Amino acid sequence: KFMENIAEDVDYGYRFQPLCTKSAYPIKVLNYSQEERREDYRKLLNAFIRDFQKIPAIGDFNFRYEALRTVILKYLWCVPSNTYSGEGKISLPDISLADHLTSTAAIATALKAYHKTTGYQNFENSEAEKFLLLSADFSGIQNFIFQKSKETKKWAAKILRARSFMISLALESVIRDFVKEFEVNISVVLTNAGGKCLLLLPNYSDSKDRIKKIKENLTQQLLDRFYGEVKIKIAWIKLSESDLELKNFQRKFEELHIKESIERFRLFEKEA
Repeated sequence: KFMENIAEDVDYGYRFQPLCTKSAYPIKVLNYSQEERREDYRKLLNAFIRDFQKIPAIGDFNFRYEALRTVILKYLWCVPSNTYSGEGKISLPDISLADHLTSTAAIATALKAYHKTTGYQNFENSEAEKFLLLSADFSGIQNFIFQKSKETKKWAAKILRARSFMISLALESVIRDFVKEFEVNISVVLTNAGGKCLLLLPNYSDSKDRIKKIKENLTQQLLDRFYGEVKIKIAWIKLSESDLELKNFQRKFEELHIKESIERFRLFEKEA
């Protein structure tokens, strides 16, 4: 139903093709015939199944999840998560199936860890604050990446790439610290780009102490390695299941932004 009527309500859309530079640009839906959509959709599904079957069935979970996430983002980025239409209306397909799957994986992982630790208390209480929405953001990375080097201009591009890669590895290390400390897996990572990550973690009774431990350790490492030039800003808020609903999440996300702004002025301050 969706594929037959979408052209009536939507001007631009994406082809059902694997993510690449060419497919990332939207096209006019009226120029995308029904036959082309069905054929592209069939090819996309077959390619997804082929790559999915290559993922090892056993081994380290985090490694296998990263592989699965890559396949999901590559093939399901252009597939809408919801095409339900009721009363003759078509829902706006503005969320991809890839985003839906990765987000729900994070929620399920954090929720399971919370209930396992609390002995399944507040299981049916949607107002209990079971989650932490945490952001970790490097500050000063541009000055670090683009600082003048004693090397000749011949190696300038390589030096820039190396410094950028170093920041990426540092952020991966930060993520692994939180994953290990909160006893979850890598699926709790919502975003990871540009020197900033967003995690959905379980809200334990000692979550504040766990975050404090990680932050103090990271701060000392940054002081030892970068002499204060590169800093890390960690902010977090508590969430309930009802806060994840669309009508409430925007307000909570704004609350996180306020916390991030406050943390900007206390990067090397020790928490009480």
